[in-house]
Amino acid sequence: ADTILFSTRWTKKDINNLEKIIPGILNKQKKIYIISNQFNSNFYKKNIFTRYRQNFTIIDEFLFKNKRIPNSEELIVLEKNYFKSYYFNKSNELKNNRLIKIADKFNIYYFDRNSLTCEPMIKRCMVLTPNNKKIFSDPDHYNEDGFNYLAKKLFSMGFLSNL
Repeated sequence: ADTILFSTRWTKKDINNLEKIIPGILNKQKKIYIISNQFNSNFYKKNIFTRYRQNFTIIDEFLFKNKRIPNSEELIVLEKNYFKSYYFNKSNELKNNRLIKIADKFNIYYFDRNSLTCEPMIKRCMVLTPNNKKIFSDPDHYNEDGFNYLAKKLFSMGFLSNL
């Protein structure tokens, strides 16, 4: 392979090991991409859906309670709540900042996967595709509809053409 992608649910140990192995890979003239840590949208109210809350996302909670797709105003509120769960996750921020520093240190590619769903300027993260399909199957995994939609975004951004 000419290109190596590093993507995982990053731990401190993973990041430390990454920094140690990159020089050896660069010596083999491989193109390296570091993919950011995925934010986890565990932004729940206590004692609601206790039994299910490990797998319920914010949109799941809404759908379960209301038995319908949110209207445009409700969707904005949900997207802002998703953003809060992303923005206020300091552990994730620290990990991603460290990954950025490693990418800068070795002059390799870094891709923030959260940029596919979150827009910091408007403080919102998408929860539905434009066709009102859920993006996430649980707090940190894409479902098929979300994956297909985000893959199209990746292609349109030109990310995959660099591989």
